Amino acid sequence: MRCAQLPIYHIRLAFDNNYHGLPKYAPIAKKIKAQHLFQQHQSTTQFIPTINIMPTDNIINKTYGDVFHGNQLLTHLKKIAVDKIIFTGLSTDNAILNSANTAICHDFYVTIVHDACGAPTESAHQNALHIMQDRTASEIISTKKLLEDSFNL
Repeated sequence: MRCAQLPIYHIRLAFDNNYHGLPKYAPIAKKIKAQHLFQQHQSTTQFIPTINIMPTDNIINKTYGDVFHGNQLLTHLKKIAVDKIIFTGLSTDNAILNSANTAICHDFYVTIVHDACGAPTESAHQNALHIMQDRTASEIISTKKLLEDSFNL
């Protein structure tokens, strides 16, 4: 995607020390705070080196299971006239599912790259893909198809 000069966003669940943005009534909120999980300075919130983040890439912190939660990503994408979003990553049954729903509600064309997503179990992954196929994904494709369509390979 870099050679096509498309914007690339790397999104992670990461909080400041006070957990600003974590929904206070979310069932998981107490556990996250009590165990001091997902703080920005922890190694667990850092991207693995093989992702090869470039200086022109954008790193966005989200504060719940939706890439648009707790940040200005939606506003930014609208400002630069993005109309298509390609989702990859973890986890299909949480962040991808929730984010695809938000994106489709804001009139984005939503592509899910099914073999570049994952969930804790294969059944959770497949169930989420089925839900998105019926409700929120404009298309669900493979990595091979994405590359063929994007670069005429």
